[in-house]
This record gives sequence, structure tokens and C-alpha cells, in this order.
Amino acid sequence: MPHFLVQWKFNPQSFETMRQKPLDRYATSVRLAEAFHGSIVSMYNRMGAYDGMGIFSFPDVIHAAAHSVHALATGGFLKHECEQLLSPSEYKLALLMSHDTATDYLPPNQQDGA
Repeated sequence: MPHFLVQWKFNPQSFETMRQKPLDRYATSVRLAEAFHGSIVSMYNRMGAYDGMGIFSFPDVIHAAAHSVHALATGGFLKHECEQLLSPSEYKLALLMSHDTATDYLPPNQQDGA
């Protein structure tokens, strides 16, 4: 199954509730991932731009996006972001595909303005 980096930032009310009543959110997070046919590979709390991050597995990007949208829709988060991760072999295939694909694409700074 594909892996995804999921990062989240709680809203101030959620954070204050957890500060007042400290909870281990792992079991809750497992249930949410499982609701979208996923699982947690690893999960960590952080201090910084995000309050937590984890590596999750989902069957595909649609299930991963649904998981993130569902969490964000609860109103308990300021941010809940999800991005697909590539294994080294998958990344190598992407590099090979890029190398082997001919295209006439030009970046904006090389276009003539037409």
C-alpha cells in the first residue's frame, strides 16, 4: 500500500483541551485511519510548525485525501495535510521516466511571451 506523510496542527481550543486533560491520541488516530482502510506505520507529536506527524498507509490517494478531509472537517485542526511518499525504487522510476520522456515544455522564464 502507498505511504503518506500526514501532518496536523490542532486549533487552540483542541490544544487547550488536551493540555487540561492529557490524552494519548494514538488509539483515536488508528480508528480514524482504519475507517478509510488505512493504518499507521508510525506517529509522533512535535513542537513546532505542526503538533504531530505520522506515516500512514492507505490503499490509494483518494482514501488518504478522504482521511485528511474528514479530520479537517471536524473543526479540531488548523491544518491537516497529507502527501504521498515514494520509495527509493519508485523515485528512481520517476527519474527514469522523466529522463526518457521527450517534451517541448519550456519554463515561463524561457518563453517568448506569445
